[in-house]
Amino acid sequence: MQIWLHRITVKLGGTYDHSESLCAKVVDVNVKIWNSDWLKNALRKKIDICNVIDANELSKIGAVIGKEEVELFGLADYPY
Repeated sequence: MQIWLHRITVKLGGTYDHSESLCAKVVDVNVKIWNSDWLKNALRKKIDICNVIDANELSKIGAVIGKEEVELFGLADYPY
């Protein structure tokens, strides 16, 4: 739910605190999404510096969420 709320507010310039780490990662690249402390140091460093947020894609989205963003399958795929 928080991810969808963040999706709605991210383009409206809202400054909302979300406890969901994926939402916080959009605003702050230093946020850790998962605990990788158990991994070997070399792999952990690669994961920690990997940015999973594509700023280019984020800049393309609009403030209004289109149906193509929420509709996984077309209605034609499931005739009644």
